[in-house]
Amino acid sequence: MNIGLEKFKEEILEDLSKIKDIVLCGPTTLASEEISEYYVDIKRSYGEQAFLQKYAIYILSSIGLGIQNFSCIVGFGHGGISLATEIFSRLELYDIKLSLIRDNPKNHGKPIMFDGYPLEELNKNKKILIVDDVFTTGGTIKKKIKLLPKGQKFEIFTICNRSGIERPEINGVEVKYIFTSEELISMLK
Repeated sequence: MNIGLEKFKEEILEDLSKIKDIVLCGPTTLASEEISEYYVDIKRSYGEQAFLQKYAIYILSSIGLGIQNFSCIVGFGHGGISLATEIFSRLELYDIKLSLIRDNPKNHGKPIMFDGYPLEELNKNKKILIVDDVFTTGGTIKKKIKLLPKGQKFEIFTICNRSGIERPEINGVEVKYIFTSEELISMLK
């Protein structure tokens, strides 16, 4: 890993360790309906604009000039939509679109799952960058990937990997992340 990014990650973790209840201890039901002994609540940090900015800068710095290989940033759920929007706001020099996938179809107007740029109109020769706050089992991301146009290439980047797997994958694509839940928890001690 780039020494500058490693130092930036440490700064992010140190700042996160100051947020009350960023990690909740005790039995908790996860989105996968599994029970865990702790819950990583990255969205608690979204209340301070500096965190979303740091996450976006870290992700874009990790991708570097490879950002030109993407046609769209996609976020879903409460954790991914804010992050996708923050990343998108930093890409005015690139022709990259933003699409947001809802958890459920709208129950007013047209009952759609997507907001923002229509995914079916994207350049199929470029990839989609899928972003989310926390990766545990990948269940949520797998469900949303099924909504993408058939054959669409993508990459996945999350803020926190709490899966316990160093290089998690979904459909053969590595899930990249800023830090692990173990790294965050060790900062809290």
